Amino acid sequence: MSFRNLTQRAVSILALAGLALPSVAAAQTLNVNANVRAPGLNAEVRADVCSKIGTHFLDVESKLVDLRVKLDARSNDREQKLEERRADRLEKVSDREKQSDERRAELATKLEAHATTDAQRAAILKFQADVRAAVEARRVAYQAANEAFRRGVDASVTARRTQVEASVTLFRTSVKAALEKAKTDCAAGVSAATVKANLLAALKAARTRFESDRKAIDRVGTQVKALAETRKAAHAKAMTVFKADMEKARVALKAAFAGDVK
Repeated sequence: MSFRNLTQRAVSILALAGLALPSVAAAQTLNVNANVRAPGLNAEVRADVCSKIGTHFLDVESKLVDLRVKLDARSNDREQKLEERRADRLEKVSDREKQSDERRAELATKLEAHATTDAQRAAILKFQADVRAAVEARRVAYQAANEAFRRGVDASVTARRTQVEASVTLFRTSVKAALEKAKTDCAAGVSAATVKANLLAALKAARTRFESDRKAIDRVGTQVKALAETRKAAHAKAMTVFKADMEKARVALKAAFAGDVK
């Protein structure tokens, strides 16, 4: 369940809470239209309101707990899928590196077959060492960039989860406080109209704050995009250095063979 869906569900719960209360205004209007004196009406309506707060609204807390459980499950599922995608990428990278190593080994065999002098064989060994150094330097640079990206994503995910949890906790606390105050007011003999008005106002404030908090929480996608651009730039720089090193090694090897031909 996304935070947006969580907000919508929470609003629905609060709407349900409001509808669950009897309409004091409607009852009083009925009394006026009937032109019948009913001194006990407000007491009866207040008793009905208090009764619903003490019984029906217990379900509200249950629903809020259910929302939190679903939110946690959704977050855990998202993090698990993230780890699975990382493992899959690492496996693919490992396979590509293995294939590259095999191709370089085949190239080395072919080069050695063409070597006819000690100088050429020495040049081939030097070339192989230079290639290994270039490959390792690129691997280290890529690994550092990927690790920085991973840490950045983890930090963004953790920060957002913390913000969401804080918002949900505040929302639950606000709703529970509103219900507790309504029950306290009922017990103190506050009029039904006042109890209902105060409760609905408190629930509305909780909903407004909850929606505001949701909008203020940064989206992970935006941060991940920036991190991906940084990683891409680091990869590009490492590849540029790698190509330069490889070209230097190739030129040196070519020169060694050309010199012997002469």
